[in-house]
Amino acid sequence: MALNIVINSELTQDQIYDLNKLYEVCNKQDKTKYVFDEDDDFKEVDDINTFLLYDGDALVSSINIFAPTKNEAEIIALTDPNSRNCGYFKKLLQNAVKEIRRRDIKSILFVCDSNSNDGNRTISKMNSEYEYSEYLLKFEDETKLIEHQMDEIEISIADENDKEALIDINSRAFNTKMRDESGIIDDFFKGTKRKLYSIKLQLNVIGMIGVYEEENRNYIFGFCIDPDFQGRGIGKITLSEIVKCLPGNKEIVLEVQADNINALSLYQNVGFSIEAEFKYYRSTFFRE
Repeated sequence: MALNIVINSELTQDQIYDLNKLYEVCNKQDKTKYVFDEDDDFKEVDDINTFLLYDGDALVSSINIFAPTKNEAEIIALTDPNSRNCGYFKKLLQNAVKEIRRRDIKSILFVCDSNSNDGNRTISKMNSEYEYSEYLLKFEDETKLIEHQMDEIEISIADENDKEALIDINSRAFNTKMRDESGIIDDFFKGTKRKLYSIKLQLNVIGMIGVYEEENRNYIFGFCIDPDFQGRGIGKITLSEIVKCLPGNKEIVLEVQADNINALSLYQNVGFSIEAEFKYYRSTFFRE
C-alpha cells in the first residue's frame, strides 16, 4: 500500500482515534505508559505538533512535539510493532525537524519509556546523549493524605497580582532564568485546560502548583515552594489539599526528575507511587 505522511495543524477525530489505538497497541507490546494528549495550551494557530504516517488506511507511526518554550522541544515517537525497522521514524523526524526549525526552537529532547527496548535502541543509534530520567507517579494511597494543620496557609487560583512573585519563586526553585519562567507563567495564565494555584503564607506568595485537566486523568505540574520556606511541611499540606479537591473518577499523576530525592520522597509520603520511568536524550545532530 502507499505510504502517506499527514501534516496538519489540527487533528481530525478519526486521526485522534487512530493515535489512541496506536498508543494502546505499542503500550501493550512494550509494557510502556505513553499517553497521547494534544496539549494545545502552548500551541500557536499555525504550529504543527503531530506528524502521522499511514500505510493505506492504517496509522503505523507518529511523532508528537511538546514545546512550551523556545528553549527545547520534547519528541515522543511511536511505531506499530509490526511496522518497525522500516525507516518510518526517520521519515517523520525529517518533517518534525523542519517544523522545529521554523519555530526557532533551540534544542530537541527525545523522550523514551525505559521499558521500550526498541525505542531506546533506536535513539542510541542516533546522534543523541542521555541527559536525565523522570518518574511518572500515580496517586494510589489516600490514607497518606494529611489534614490541613497550618491555618495561615492559603491555596487559591493565581491571578495577575501573583505573577511577579511566581516568576521569581519558579526561577529560584528550578534554578532557571527569570525571562524563561516569565513566558511559561504567561502561558499558564492563558491556558484553557490548566489551573494555576498560588500558595500563600500569611497572604504572601511562597509557591505554586498547577493542574492540567486531561480527558482521563489530572496531571499536577509546576509544583514548587520558595526555597526559603522549604522543610516546613508546606509541600505536604499543599499536595494533600489539591488531591482532595480533584475528582475521584480520574487518575492523578505527576512527574519528577529521578535524581530529585527530596521531591520523590515528598510525593511518596503523600500517597504517590512510581508508575513508569522516562529517559530524556539530548539531540546532538540538531543545531540552531
